[in-house]
Amino acid sequence: MKAIAQTTVTRWAAHLAAGGLRRWWVLGTLTRHRDQPAAARLLAHCLLKNAPPSLSERAGKALRGITTQPAVDAVIDCWLEDKAGETARQLIEERGWRHSAAARWLEFLTKRNRFDEYFVAQLTPLVNNPAAARMLAHPEAVKASSNAATAAAAALGQIFAPKAVDAVIECWLEDKAGETVQQVIEERGWRHSQEARWFLYLAARGRFDEYLAEDYEFQTLRPEFLAAPPALKARIREAVVKAGEVRMNGLFLAEKRAAELTVADAEALVRANIRNHNWQALIGNLWWLPARQTLDAVQAIIAAQWKPDDADQAALLTRLGELAPLLAEGAPEGSGILPLNPVYQKWLAGGKTGPLAQKSAAELKAMIEDETDPPDQIAALGALRKQGQLDAATVAKAGLSEHWMVRWVAVHFGADLTQAMQVNDAGIEWFRRPGTIKDAEVLWTARPCEVTRDGLEALREHLARLPDPRAAGGLLLVEAICSHYTAHDIEVEEGTRVLVAEDSFELEG
Repeated sequence: MKAIAQTTVTRWAAHLAAGGLRRWWVLGTLTRHRDQPAAARLLAHCLLKNAPPSLSERAGKALRGITTQPAVDAVIDCWLEDKAGETARQLIEERGWRHSAAARWLEFLTKRNRFDEYFVAQLTPLVNNPAAARMLAHPEAVKASSNAATAAAAALGQIFAPKAVDAVIECWLEDKAGETVQQVIEERGWRHSQEARWFLYLAARGRFDEYLAEDYEFQTLRPEFLAAPPALKARIREAVVKAGEVRMNGLFLAEKRAAELTVADAEALVRANIRNHNWQALIGNLWWLPARQTLDAVQAIIAAQWKPDDADQAALLTRLGELAPLLAEGAPEGSGILPLNPVYQKWLAGGKTGPLAQKSAAELKAMIEDETDPPDQIAALGALRKQGQLDAATVAKAGLSEHWMVRWVAVHFGADLTQAMQVNDAGIEWFRRPGTIKDAEVLWTARPCEVTRDGLEALREHLARLPDPRAAGGLLLVEAICSHYTAHDIEVEEGTRVLVAEDSFELEG
């Protein structure tokens, strides 16, 4: 039988579109040539949803007589391209057709979007294809009928290709696979071909002995953990906490990266160590913990009546123990405002009544310069305010002063806090805590490791002026820890020669 020329196919397609049922002779000709791909496509096109029923019925009957693979491929391609309706899909499944190209057949199964026994049966021969393996590992397999779910698990058990194994494990890591898939992974003794991904799996499964035997310093797992999506991180943290696995502390407290400890990691670390009664690890890591988790740790240590052997740590715990009951009572009623320090208030008042009060607005605004001393800048702001000339532009300029004290006052007058925080000097740490506390939670996210010496002085200055110290929340704990550790610091001027009469010493920072 001769192949149909493309020009003839196009002409017949036009006949079908224009003449519809009046062109039965065209349909008859296509039926005789149904084993040719072009004719098969046109017949499949007649199975669209809006086609006349009688035309669809005759086209379907013709297609059932197809005997060549190229024609079968053409019908499947037509359906994939949305040029044939669901009747075509039903015909494909009824006749047991498969596309000759595995990738194209996977597209068909994916688009079909039904997890049933037919789906599993069709995927099983392709199970070593990573895409097919992922489909069989999907949670829909669990929701399917018991026969389909059992068949899917059996199909997964036939995998031997490394890339397909990786695909199933990745599906589990993404939380897109159920317990049945987990059982298959464990029973088959599979291992991901990428070491870092395999370590993620071991950590999330709580198989810590196996993991630590290979990566006890977290050099491979840590970068992978930091880059993992939040949901996977949460699963790993929960596995650590559930096991009380204190050996995993190093995953969260990486050397030289401990200052980057997230709140979620800090919470997991504290919960795991409390569960395992590892009090020494908790007291030793307070420098890196946010205030909220510090309070949790201190309360647990005190409840356990544990005392550190180290005298310095014992003294710190005693001080924190004095603060814990105070903070547990909660903050007093009210907004929790950190008021302007009386010294700043005095400088502002001096601008209103002193010599600066006689200066013009232009002269006062010219004083808001970096080379002007902070007291004079703040006094100038007070004088401008008294004159009613403290405009937004001047406040914004003061908010960018090199002097953090001037910026702090400017924020009270409406300067942009975010911009004020970006100015680089030693007082920047405490610009993370607004002069007027609008969100009490910010008081519990501070960490001692964020504080410089000047930042600590600024913190102490404001804490001393609070009518009720509880308004400072976790900043009280931060100040206590910073004060404890900085009490042992030694400042050495440049060029000074230091003689150390000790057998050994440590340098940190």
